[in-house]
Order: sequence, then C-alpha cells, then structure tokens
Amino acid sequence: MFKRDKRNRNVTGKLNDRGSSIIIVIVAVAFIGMLASVILWMSMINMQMKYADFRSKNNFYTAETVLDQINLGLQNEVSYSFKESYSETMQKYSALDENARQASFIESYKSRLCDKLAVDQTSAVMKYDVNSLKKYVDQALLDQSEITAIEGKEAVLSKTKAGVVLKNLKVSFTSTEGYKTIIATDIVLNVPDIDFTQTSTISDLFEFCLISDTAVEGNNTGENTQIAGNVYGGKNGISISGASSSWNVSNATLFVTDEAISVTQGASLTTNERTNIWAKDLLVDSADLTLKGANYLLNDLTIDGVASTVTLENSYYGYGNSADLADESSSIIINGSDATLNMSGLKNLVLAGRSYIGTGSVTAADASGAGNKDILMGESIAVKGNQVAYMVPAECIGGTVSSTEVPLTKTVITSRTDIPTGSLDNITDGNRSTATVWKDPNSAIAGDYVGLAFNKVIQISKLEFVMGTDANPLDTFSSARLEYTEDGFNWLPVNGIIYSQGETISVTGLNIKALKVRLCATAKTEGRWIACREINVVENTQAAPAASAGLKNPMTSAEYKLLDDKVKAGQLTEVNLNTKVNGMDKELSYYASSYPGYQKIFSKSNGDTLVYYYLVMNEEKANEYFRDYYRATAGQKIEDSLSLYNIDEIAANAGATIKIAGNMVTYDKADSSSLTPDTKADMAGMQTDIESTKDQFKGLKAKLASSYNGLSDTEKSQTVYNNIIKTIDFKKFLQFKPGNRATFPLNATGAGIKAIFIDDPNSTYQYDNESISLIVTSGNVNMNKNFDGLIIAGGTITVAGSNLNIRSNKEDLVEILNLPLTDVEKSDTLLSMFNDGTSYALFGTGDGSSGSNVESAIRISDLVTYQNWSKQ
Repeated sequence: MFKRDKRNRNVTGKLNDRGSSIIIVIVAVAFIGMLASVILWMSMINMQMKYADFRSKNNFYTAETVLDQINLGLQNEVSYSFKESYSETMQKYSALDENARQASFIESYKSRLCDKLAVDQTSAVMKYDVNSLKKYVDQALLDQSEITAIEGKEAVLSKTKAGVVLKNLKVSFTSTEGYKTIIATDIVLNVPDIDFTQTSTISDLFEFCLISDTAVEGNNTGENTQIAGNVYGGKNGISISGASSSWNVSNATLFVTDEAISVTQGASLTTNERTNIWAKDLLVDSADLTLKGANYLLNDLTIDGVASTVTLENSYYGYGNSADLADESSSIIINGSDATLNMSGLKNLVLAGRSYIGTGSVTAADASGAGNKDILMGESIAVKGNQVAYMVPAECIGGTVSSTEVPLTKTVITSRTDIPTGSLDNITDGNRSTATVWKDPNSAIAGDYVGLAFNKVIQISKLEFVMGTDANPLDTFSSARLEYTEDGFNWLPVNGIIYSQGETISVTGLNIKALKVRLCATAKTEGRWIACREINVVENTQAAPAASAGLKNPMTSAEYKLLDDKVKAGQLTEVNLNTKVNGMDKELSYYASSYPGYQKIFSKSNGDTLVYYYLVMNEEKANEYFRDYYRATAGQKIEDSLSLYNIDEIAANAGATIKIAGNMVTYDKADSSSLTPDTKADMAGMQTDIESTKDQFKGLKAKLASSYNGLSDTEKSQTVYNNIIKTIDFKKFLQFKPGNRATFPLNATGAGIKAIFIDDPNSTYQYDNESISLIVTSGNVNMNKNFDGLIIAGGTITVAGSNLNIRSNKEDLVEILNLPLTDVEKSDTLLSMFNDGTSYALFGTGDGSSGSNVESAIRISDLVTYQNWSKQ
C-alpha cells in the first residue's frame, strides 16, 4: 500500500510559488513607466501647442498693432479735416440754408482728406500712396512689416456716401522667429454726423489760454515766448513791443482782437499754419511778422518804421469793402523804409478795398482844414512814395486866366418829355453803373436826342457817350450819329458816322468848338427804352504856365495866400485839369471828372501849414488812372518812388488766387516792378462771403462765437467778458470775501490752489504761482511765470515775465470747473459762475468756431473703421 510523503509534497508546493512577486513588480513598474511616458509626451505636446498658439497670437496682435498705428495717424487727418471744414462752413453759415451747410461741410471734409492722401486727384481712378501710411508707424514695427496694396489690385482712394475709403490695403508682419501674418482690409474715414440746424453761439472756451476784455500786451518779454492756445485781445488790441520780444503762437486756432495786432520796436510775432488771425488791423513798425495760417482783416496791414519784414503764407483775406469808410476798406500799406513784404507763400490773396491817403483836419490862421477827407487811391497794395502820383502837378496850379474865362458848367439836354427813371445827374457823375432811363414810350423817333449844353463855347478833343444800362446795354437808339453846334442852332455831324445799336461811342483826336453836343437818332427805334449812363467831354486845352510866384505842390501857407489872393482877384486860375501830364494820353479831367476834380489838404508841418492839392476820383477812374500812370513810363516813376523808400521787396506767388479791388505792384531786388491790374469783376460774386465773414468777426468780438446772428440782443450789446461770466452772480459771491477774492484748492486739505476769482476792476493780480490754472478777474493780470490753463480778465493781461510758456489746458480745466464753489453747498461748482456753464459741463468745451467742441461730442476714433477685413 502506497503511502504519500507529505514532506516531499510540501517541497514541491514551495517550488511552484517561487518568483511570482517579482514578475508582478516588473510588470507594474513597466506599466507605470509607460503611463508616465505617455503623460510626459502629452504634456510636452500640449506645451508645444500652447507655445505655438502663443507665438501665433503674439504675431497676430503685432500685425494688428501696425494697423492700429495707421488708424491713429488717420484719426489725426480726420480730426484736422473735420475742424477746418467745420470752421469753413460756419464762416458761411448765414449765407447757407441747413441742407447747403450740410452739403458744404461734407464736400469740404472729403476734399480735405483727399488733398492729404491722394496721389493725383485728376486721374480717372483716384489713388493713395501706400508708402505715405508708413509715417504713422513706429520704426521698430516698420522694420518687420510690409505695407502694400493687395496683390493684383491698386491702392484706390474712393469718395463714397459714407466718407473716404482707402481700398485694398495689405499689412504683413514677420516675427523674429519667422512667423508671418497678413491682414488685408479697407479703411473707411467716415463723415461725422453734424447738426447745423442751430447757430454756433457758445465760445470754444477751453481752447483759450488768454481772454482779455481790454488788451493783451507784452514788452521786452524775451526771445522765446511760447503761446500754445487761443488768445483774445479785447477792444484795445494785442501789442508786442521791444527788441527782446519774440512770440511764437502754436497749437492755437484763434488769435483775435477787436482792433489792431501791433508788433513794434524790434519785436516779432510768428503763427503756425493752423492759427487764424482775426483783427481790424495789423501794424508792423520796425519789427517782424510771419503769419502762416488764414488771416482775416477788416481793414489794413500797415508796415511802418525801418527794416520791417512781413511774411504772409497760406491765405490773407482783407474783406473790408466799404466805399465810404477808409477804416473798413482792406488794403496793404507800406509807409516805412527798407521794408520787405513777402507774399510768395500765399495761396489765396483777397483785398476787397483800396488804399487811402490819410488826411487830418487842421485849422490855421489863414486856412481851414475842417473839410479834409481821405484821398482814394487806385491801389490795394500801396507804398507811401506812390502818393505823389495822386498829387495835382504843379504846372496845373495857378495858371493865367483871361478876363472872360468862367468855370465850365454842363447841362443835360434831350428831346424827350417823359419823366425818366434816375436823376439827370447820373449822366455826368462819372459812374458808369448809374443811368438815366426814358421808358414812356418804349420807343424813339428819328430826331430824338440826348446830350450836353455848356455855359460857353469850348474846344473839344474827345467825345464819349455811354448808352444803355448794365442790365440791358441795348437800351439805346438803333441808329444815331454824333452832332455838335457852336452857335446853339445849327447842328453839324461830328464825324458823319452812323452808329448802329452802339452801347459806347467814343471819338478821339477831335478839334471842334461846341456850345452843345448830342447823340441824335437817325431812324425809328421800337421796343426799347432809351438809357444814358455817361457823357464825357474832354477839352482841347493846355495848362497855363505856373504863376510867377513859383508855386508848387505842396506849398507853404505864404505861397497859398499869394495864390488865393490872385484867384480871388481873377488874375489866376487855382487849378486847371484840362491838360495831359506825366506822358499820359488822357487829360487829368478825364479821370477827375467830377467838379472840381481836386481837393486841398491842409497839414501842419514844422510850425507852418502846408497845402496839398490831390486829384479826386471815383473807384473806377482811380484804378484806370494808376494803370495809365504806371504804363506811361513803363513803371519807372513808381520804381523811383520805391527806391526812394529803399523798399527791399514786394513779392507775390504767381500761382496764387488773387482777387483785388485795386491795382498791385510787385517789386524785386533787381529794382524791377510788375503791375497786377485790379480784378474788380471777380469781386462782385464775393459779397455773400464778405458779409458772412463780417458776421463771424462780430460774433467773435461779442462772445468768441462763430455766428453773430445767432446771438441774443443782450449778447450782441455786451462784451466778451460779460457774455462769458455771470458778472452779477460773480460780484455777489465775492462781495463779502476778503479783498473781494476767493481761492479754490484741488482737495479738502487746502493745499495746491488751482483757481482764483477776483472782483476788483482797479486791481492788478500778480501771477507768480504756477500751480494756478484758472484766473477770473474783473481787473488786470500781470504774468511773471509759466502758465498752464485759462485767464479771463475784464482788464488788461500783461505778459511781464521773460521767455514764458503759456498754454491752454482743457483736461485740468474740466476738473477745476467742477470744483465746489463753497464747502457748504457742494452742488454749485465753479461752472455756475459761467454763462453756458451747462454746455461746458456737457461737452467739456464750448460750441465754438474751431470745431473741436463738436469733436468732443463725436469720438474721432469712431470715424475710422474697417471693412472687408481678412487675416491669413
């Protein structure tokens, strides 16, 4: 019987279990290693993907940054075009209706943008210069970028209803790692949505740094005074004087005063291209003036003293065109010696008026000058030396007279019995724009006539009939001839010519004696009125020799008394204008056609009274006279007078648009001159613009607003200071304050005074605390330190310190004006002392002429948008 060996069985069992644990461990370690490897691999891939994504995003945002910088640069162009177009439209506000204003603004806005961006606006397809966009991008980005047009397409600049579109722009950026991103897009410069239904009657207050109701002055203020903000110089003007006074005006759109801007005694004033000058006069006396912006003058630019230099660029609008007031007739007058007038940089020159020879009334024991009147010249740009051209030549004064000679009188004669429209005096007033018109019947028969009768027989060298009217030159005889009579009964033909429908009939070289002259119809005329504008008769006489006393022009009081005594005794004629002088082919009486044709001017000089004789002419004849005077000697006499005053240069831009009511002579350093005749015909269509410009100047003088018509009657009657400040509330608030003044800190600690109010018209505040950014006073201010903010003064602002920086600061003013007026009632802010304070609080600026007020309500960044955007 078999017996199991338990010991051996146990040994065998032990042998079967041996090594299983180590296998499990090995397998587990292998599995964990594989799992760790997978996790590490996945983490590495994730990191690589994130890094790649990071680099891709970083590259994309950098390409977008290039576009952002281009966008910002275009915003500047939009802002400039917006402001200029808004200002231009507001200048024509009263002349346009609402729709016309909107259309004018939109067209001006688009045109200005195209002027900035277009390569050639005359081509069929307008394009922009892609390379010009690079100036907006930082150089560091530009080195890694390409700015081009999309392949196969052109850089088209297009005007659309929305605005101006820069099409097909491509921007690519390559990172330092070689990653490249491309963005293609169109950029739209949108038209701002402006409402022109209301006038602009709120001043653009925050753009100003100095506002004075009286004057702004600076004397010896240093060679580097910087003005970065608008300035208003009040009712007495802006004056800069002293050899060490040099003012540079930048970042300003307005430099305004009611009266004159004066730069004298070696001082200098320079403005930049965006500064608009508004004043009645400009006076430069031994000083330098450089104006690079648009300049609007109601009256004159006068250059006095020695070695004055005036440089005009961009635009000069002398819009004063009064026919009666010499101080509202815009011209440029050079009275000084060694002067330079450089207008070669002007693109537009408008001088709507003419120069006058200024006369003053004096009274002497033997002569009265109470009737002195300024003498009209035929020039819009005149040099003092040219005044001799308008003096009666000495040979025409004090001529001998026969015992039978009497002054010539003229009487209109006509066969018509109906009462005409227009005075008969129109026929001899020397003005071709006036007429006498016979209307009933509207026809004429053979033998009808119109002419002149004289009080004596005269010898005629020239006869001229100007028929018809401006509206209808054919309102005259259909067939007529010139006739004359010496005895008053027997009519003879002047030349035998039958004139058919002639508007102007002029015959020269005559030698006939006549008591009467006429234009007589030779056939029936039907369906026409008969109108006559002017009949001119030139006598064929020569001036008598000058009086034996050796009279001249001007003459002393003793010489004048001698002449006057002989004239009263009938021994001499005072003036005889029926003569040709200065090489001219017309007698002086042709130009000075209104009796007596001259004016005596009495002027005190060195204890004596000098008597001047000047020719008196209407505007048309004065222009013609100066042209003939200049051409008679090929300009030599004018050049001699320019040399006498050592005029250095009078230069103009041949390519400029020039509109002048009188003549202009330019002069170069080679001592040669050139005559530019008047463009009076072009001036007729400017009257609407002239009236609109006058309206804007009145608005600026009343409230620094761009429209006068939109102001209330109260605002029109007040000064700028009273229209900005609530003067009654201002006075009440300060009346119990120490010294009638209050200061306003920026915080509750009382540190850092930021504003001061003063009500004392007789006081002068000495500004020497640079922390103050707002000064409002009814008195004066002396500035001794740099200033950053706004000064509003009822009195005079004097720039007393040397080389000051004076700037406007809109951002600080917004904060300061919202400071509480008192600690008790904090709802009342400093704005409560300002008229239109609510508008300032709403917009952060006024609603003024520069357009920046509207810009504050319209985000410029919103006007530059993208379309057709794609990224690769």
